[in-house]
Amino acid sequence: MASPSAMTPEQALQTVASVRAYREGLTSRAAGIVWMVWGVTLGFMLLTSMVYDFADEEVRQGPWWPAAIGVGILANLVGIALGGVLTNAVWKAHALEGEGLPPPWVAFAAAVVFILAFIGLSVALKAALYNVVRMGFNYAPLLLFGSLACATMAWLLRGRSAARPGLIAAGAVFVAFVVAYAVPLEWDYGMQMAGAVLFCLLDVLAFFAVGIRLSRLG
Repeated sequence: MASPSAMTPEQALQTVASVRAYREGLTSRAAGIVWMVWGVTLGFMLLTSMVYDFADEEVRQGPWWPAAIGVGILANLVGIALGGVLTNAVWKAHALEGEGLPPPWVAFAAAVVFILAFIGLSVALKAALYNVVRMGFNYAPLLLFGSLACATMAWLLRGRSAARPGLIAAGAVFVAFVVAYAVPLEWDYGMQMAGAVLFCLLDVLAFFAVGIRLSRLG
């Protein structure tokens, strides 16, 4: 490569363009990894919560149940912490922190807000919809949660990666949420459990699909 002083204006522009393209590709791959990190994190937290939701009534009455709930809460907090640490580590490894990205604490705050929002959302939807019509999947809010999570990730990373894949995933998962509530299914314990696990996996799949797409764009 010619030295900077020996470059023609055209060569300098080509060099700048190639560096910019390389940097944009690197950023897109980093964003893809971040999406997959949070796909694993959310999947772990949601599936862990299912263990407690579907525990047998005899188990719930056991003397160790309060301690088990504490362990579950601690596991979710650890999951949030690991997700935030890995997210910030990815940006740091790519030397992209502070360049149009949210501050490091945003990764932790967003996860906490979404968990609290999901709890409130689940209670509200079950009271307003499921407990009234007694039809559809009781855990359909898991899909709405996944849709909102995808949309939020796309918005938070809009300055560093294409938002379209995340928004498409959010729309697809939202459609699945509507279908899950509209399907004329009578309440059945086994079916509800299968649906809950499926919805968790669909949320994870949505995050991984976006992550893989962004990685390929890079």
